[in-house]
Amino acid sequence: MFFLGLLAGSLAGCGSSHSTQPPAVANGTIAFVQDMRAEDLTPDGSTAVLTDLTSITGDFYLYDTATDVELLAGQTGDALFDFTTGISSNLRVSAIHAKPEEAGLWTAANGWLDLGNIYPVGCEYDQTTHDANQSGGWDVCADGSATVGLVWNGCNAEAFRWTDAGGAGTFIPLDILGVNSRATKIADDGSIAGGFADTALVDRWPAIWDASGAGFLIPSGGVFTDDSPGEVLSISSDGSMVAGIWNLEGFYWTQAAGVVKLGTVPGGQTYPNAIAADGQLIFGKTSEGFFDPSYPFVWTAATGMRSLNDILAANHIVIPPDITLDNVKAASADGSVLVGNAYDLTFRSYAFVLQLPVSAYGL
Repeated sequence: MFFLGLLAGSLAGCGSSHSTQPPAVANGTIAFVQDMRAEDLTPDGSTAVLTDLTSITGDFYLYDTATDVELLAGQTGDALFDFTTGISSNLRVSAIHAKPEEAGLWTAANGWLDLGNIYPVGCEYDQTTHDANQSGGWDVCADGSATVGLVWNGCNAEAFRWTDAGGAGTFIPLDILGVNSRATKIADDGSIAGGFADTALVDRWPAIWDASGAGFLIPSGGVFTDDSPGEVLSISSDGSMVAGIWNLEGFYWTQAAGVVKLGTVPGGQTYPNAIAADGQLIFGKTSEGFFDPSYPFVWTAATGMRSLNDILAANHIVIPPDITLDNVKAASADGSVLVGNAYDLTFRSYAFVLQLPVSAYGL
């Protein structure tokens, strides 16, 4: 049912030993995996976690970027609600798991560890059975020792951090910066988490929390108005930079520079999904108009936002004519490996894995 599509190469079965490597190209390689969605990538770029879009049980795979082989790892539950969100260096996977939903952590050795809820009542979704969602895991740090997400206090969502400390683990509610909040990303070193909280004017405002749970709403500095929605979508490995979407525009923030726009795409939307190379590279997707198709981009301080398609063409990496790249979902810490999503002329989905030296981006 699944197969691995490789640039200018043959097609092979999932996880099979006869998977064909793509032919050498000038400066990099790209591989496509049919019917899969890319979720995340280990910091060293060696393993991606992919979701099987044809599975009703949320099957997810671990994809070896060196051998181009994907192996079935597990199931998250109901594919309409549950999915993986992050992967650590030691292949611990964060997820929204099962139904009722719980923040889950998966390892090959131990299977699922569900984190539950620190509050007595979750968010009820079935008035007959009184089943209630409890929490959701949205990311995991590089060594797998901490994860972040949201926990349901009734039907109010609150950001949380969970760590391995204390034997059975420690569930840390983060500062309540609004009635609803979510910690969506955590730095590889675990120093900060980022996401959003609501304000009196908008349901999402970019927010940051440190490892102790203390948090703050990112001051816009007048770059965006107080009624502009936004959220943090990516964090540098050391936590010194965050990036996200604000009023449909891409931005990054550091303590020194404050809020800086990545570039203006009138009428479109920009999602900076990954920061790499110590903040020198930002990847994601953008569109030139609300109804226009999106395409992947790379940002550097020297050149601003550029189409990833242009970078690939300049480096002699040919995308099959029936495939359109849609976004970059995650990047290795050094920026040399990217995972993202694509589709063909029938809108069939593919995950892609791009390996390209960072010199191609001008570093």
